[in-house]
Amino acid sequence: MKIWDMHCHLPSPQLSGESLMEQAEQLLAIAGRVGISKLCLFLEVGKTLGPFSDDEIVRVLERYYDRLYGFVWCDLQKTTESVDLLQKWVGDGPMVGLKLGGYSGVCSKSEYAPVFEKAIDLKAVIFQHTWLKVTGNLPNESTPQDVVTLANRYPDYPFICGHSGGDWELGIRTVAEAPNVSIGIGGFYPTSGVVEMGVRQLGADRVVFGSDAPGRSFSSQLGKVLGADLPDEAKQKILYDNFARLMDPISRAKGWTS
Repeated sequence: MKIWDMHCHLPSPQLSGESLMEQAEQLLAIAGRVGISKLCLFLEVGKTLGPFSDDEIVRVLERYYDRLYGFVWCDLQKTTESVDLLQKWVGDGPMVGLKLGGYSGVCSKSEYAPVFEKAIDLKAVIFQHTWLKVTGNLPNESTPQDVVTLANRYPDYPFICGHSGGDWELGIRTVAEAPNVSIGIGGFYPTSGVVEMGVRQLGADRVVFGSDAPGRSFSSQLGKVLGADLPDEAKQKILYDNFARLMDPISRAKGWTS
């Protein structure tokens, strides 16, 4: 099957490369061994990290333009800065999406609308980390309920609910009411039944494969899909078709073929 992984992180202390280029090449090599042909990297910019600098990010994405996508990591609490970063890295640069993490602000707050409206204007793919923690969420961490509230404001635009909400049984049921929300299935234990429930509740078109590598292994996360009790047609949608479809508008806007 054709496989794209829409949830990876660089740089990482779990890789041995001393530069972003070396780490990207190492991650691509590992992915290739398990049949993954393209990776999406969530990248923090604007940091002085020597070999992990902004210039190195550009070099990596340009060198491996056919195997790597980049999402710019923003902080909703820095609203004006995030709008500017989207223009620089997505509108005028090599990236294709917006990544929001666990400390990046609660996405349902209306004051963050300028960030989402900028991303939508640029046709950026939007990935929002979510988690439901029994011990209490981080102060600025979004939940699946927040993603649904956000998605209802922009009903014609797609959103990805990262990690399926962590507590995926609740997360999947929560986003079922918002047809423009898909779940990302990366970044938690490869528990039996999660992908089957996602397909049962949402349909195979709203489940998107990602690993959260290198924090999680490609093989364990692929096991969620390949080991699922589903027909191959549904698995192919999850492993490739759905992310490729989400990528199509911005690929066309940039004059690329996805």
